Amino acid sequence: PANFLIVEGESEQVFFKNVIKRHYSDQPPLQILPAGGDDERQRQITSGIETLLASLDKRPIYRERLGILFDKPEGDDKQTRYENFKQARKNFHSEDQLFMLPAHGLEEYYPSALLSQHHTRKKTSLAKKIGLQISKAQFESDMSIMHQALEHCWKNAY
Repeated sequence: PANFLIVEGESEQVFFKNVIKRHYSDQPPLQILPAGGDDERQRQITSGIETLLASLDKRPIYRERLGILFDKPEGDDKQTRYENFKQARKNFHSEDQLFMLPAHGLEEYYPSALLSQHHTRKKTSLAKKIGLQISKAQFESDMSIMHQALEHCWKNAY
């Protein structure tokens, strides 16, 4: 892939793949890697991402280019793990590479007009439906943090 974007879970991966396929097929190919979340519960931020980064550290060409998208940490424990993660990665350009949703999960970040049209509680199913429905303009304006993460990865792609 031209670059990597590490996301929290499978729902973000599914959502991004559908949005990219529909609206950004002309951009460099990205590998969207879920950091260990599942459909029912978000795993700890740091543990999943550190597992992925351990393998990426062997490929230093991506070290300063990849992007990492976090959910807003919920609770002091997750906030502390996030801060420790940032502190431990001083060789990364944290300001440029780390992106944080203003919500505790993707489901809270979807545009409310689209979210109200769906009644499923399954995260990946919802991600697929909204990813296939959201307009490019709506994604770029209403989900700007996710758009910025993609822009970063494309700008720094090989």
